[in-house]
Parts: sequence; C-alpha cells; structure tokens
Amino acid sequence: MLNGDYQGKGYAFEAAYAFFDYLFSEKCARRIYAYTEDNNFSSQHLCEKLGMRKEGEFYENYFVEHQRRKAFPAGMQIR
Repeated sequence: MLNGDYQGKGYAFEAAYAFFDYLFSEKCARRIYAYTEDNNFSSQHLCEKLGMRKEGEFYENYFVEHQRRKAFPAGMQIR
C-alpha cells in the first residue's frame, strides 16, 4: 500500500536488508519468516532477492472478498 511514486526504487529491499542485518547481528535471531499472498508477486520477489526461499504453501489460509486465498511462507536462516 505504498505510494506508487516510491515503488520499484529499492526502498523496501534496503529497509528489509538493514532490518535483517540488525536482527541477525544485534538480536541474535537465527531464522526469519515472511508470509506473502499468492498474488503479491512483488513481495515474493523481494523475499527471494533478500535470500529467502519459499518453503511451502498454505491453501485456503485466509479470506479476501469472500474468497479463500493461499499464502506462501518463506524463510531465511543464518548460515
């Protein structure tokens, strides 16, 4: 739900990358999870670009406009 003028400029990647770095280095996180909607290809691409990998599918996980939708969990583990 970002302003279209700011989409596709790498801001989400930069912010998420910095946040992941903080979580792994300062908070000793061992794993990070993200869940994206099945039709949110931009978020799925961002997760892949950050080094996350798709780990499955949740079928009929939630409702949008009276339709059951699925979500894709992705995860990244510190190496």
